[in-house]
Amino acid sequence: AVVSTQSTGGGDGEGNTQCIQSGAKTCESTKYHSSIGNYDFIETLTGQVVTKQCFYNRDQTLTRQCNTDGEWEEPETSRCNSKVTEKVEQLDIKDTESVTTLEELVTEESVGVKDCNIIIEKFDNIGDVFDEQNSTTVDTVTESSLNIMNSMVNAASKESVSFT
Repeated sequence: AVVSTQSTGGGDGEGNTQCIQSGAKTCESTKYHSSIGNYDFIETLTGQVVTKQCFYNRDQTLTRQCNTDGEWEEPETSRCNSKVTEKVEQLDIKDTESVTTLEELVTEESVGVKDCNIIIEKFDNIGDVFDEQNSTTVDTVTESSLNIMNSMVNAASKESVSFT
């Protein structure tokens, strides 16, 4: 019997080695492309779960199962929030200072397309800051908002994504 040996790790040198016997049922090697990154999944025995480091946040992992029919399931990516998303989620947009903090986060950190969803959610709250109705607040919030949007457009262009 012919046996092949390969690593099922996350491309960082870690992982398990599996032996695949000739004729064994497997999921074929495939590439997975999404807003959370690009991942290569090698041929894997059915019933196995492959773990990969998240592209935007190496502290987190995604998993993908090779089901018993020899088909890849959709990856479980809920833990793949970037560090930007984790920080932005903590923000309560309630005043000019918090808008400026949001601006600093998205212009100083590496923003990915997936981050844009949480940033847009925070934009819903920016209108409330305008209730203060003074020109300094309006100018500051407007400038910050433009910088935030520019960072999101740059993220989309780096990842060849378009907003529709």
